[in-house]
Amino acid sequence: MTFAVRAQVEYPSGWTCEVTVVRLERYVVASLPRREMLAVGEHLEACVECAQALALLRAGSRHG
Repeated sequence: MTFAVRAQVEYPSGWTCEVTVVRLERYVVASLPRREMLAVGEHLEACVECAQALALLRAGSRHG
């Protein structure tokens, strides 16, 4: 994924799009076959609701 052509969002502080994708990628790469990993990435790029649900799911697992 190329970040030079997109505006960078840094929210919360220190969490740029690039940092977020790299951390998520580490998790996904360790868990899924490459074909599925690419499909998940493509879907998350296109679907804001799923990206938000993933973020909420992850946050909920830390507090529950």
